[in-house]
Amino acid sequence: MAPELLRDEVVDKVESAVDMYSVGVVLAKLFENTEISEATKSLISSLRSEDPSQRPTALEALHHEAFQVEPVKEASCAICLDIYPADEGVSCADGHFTCKECLGHSVRAAAQPDAHVNFLRDGSMCCVAPDCELLIAGHAIATAVPEDFANWLDIVRKHIERDAAAEQERQL
Repeated sequence: MAPELLRDEVVDKVESAVDMYSVGVVLAKLFENTEISEATKSLISSLRSEDPSQRPTALEALHHEAFQVEPVKEASCAICLDIYPADEGVSCADGHFTCKECLGHSVRAAAQPDAHVNFLRDGSMCCVAPDCELLIAGHAIATAVPEDFANWLDIVRKHIERDAAAEQERQL
């Protein structure tokens, strides 16, 4: 209960600050025993202020930095055209995005003898967007689709073996 309601004074009218105090109590209980940001701690503290005039209004609380969240960047997959959070795939330097699912399919397809996906010796792959000659770094691919990492390593190994065999043949 808000401190002003516990005093021995007669309360003629309950102000919205009482409700905001209750919001602070509920948030404190909700986040009890969890790690919270300094911004959230600050909001809870201000909502639970002993002085009702120091508590934020509902609108002020909603504009508090605790509620300011960066929007999730989204991207459209160049293969399936679906929209994904940008961190759920890889992009070339021009921003052509490939989702993890399509990237995994590409890695598995590249491991086949008649592969249409072009992987380079260093494990990078050519961008899947038409007319784009940029590369997607091998470490980005391995990080994005760790379940296909063995296929990816197999592709890199085959490139190295093929290059070594070609070099050996040139020397003969």
